[in-house]
Amino acid sequence: MIDVLQTFTRETFHVYGYDRDEQSENIRFHRPGQQAFLEHLASARGVIATAGFTLISEALFLRKPYLAMPMAGQFEQELNAWQLQQAGLGIAAAQPTSESIGNFFYRIAEVEARLVAYPNDDGESIKHKLAELVADNGRVAMEFRQHREGS
Repeated sequence: MIDVLQTFTRETFHVYGYDRDEQSENIRFHRPGQQAFLEHLASARGVIATAGFTLISEALFLRKPYLAMPMAGQFEQELNAWQLQQAGLGIAAAQPTSESIGNFFYRIAEVEARLVAYPNDDGESIKHKLAELVADNGRVAMEFRQHREGS
């Protein structure tokens, strides 16, 4: 993937996950760090990553176009990437090729236009659902667990 990213010389990439802190041409490698990562995510033109739920959710919240490349054999990631593309809120690609990344850059404006309409309630709906789930000392979860276990 790094070799492919280096061919997009007009772009600057902030890369996490290689446990390095250095610059190589148009790629800036970063060691793990939540604050720096969040700052880069918030200021990014788009996100190119695997198709994990959490990062996709964060990118959607921030209305960032997303190129989702699911990890092979990970059904959840395959479904996440497919759903993201079906909704028009991102692009799915099996491999980080020049074509898939070039297509992503070509379609960023299209995805951005769709993301404008993406509902963003600042987490209020999830807070409401969590409050519902933990009400009465987690009664709903306990009932489900008891039903599942047959007791």
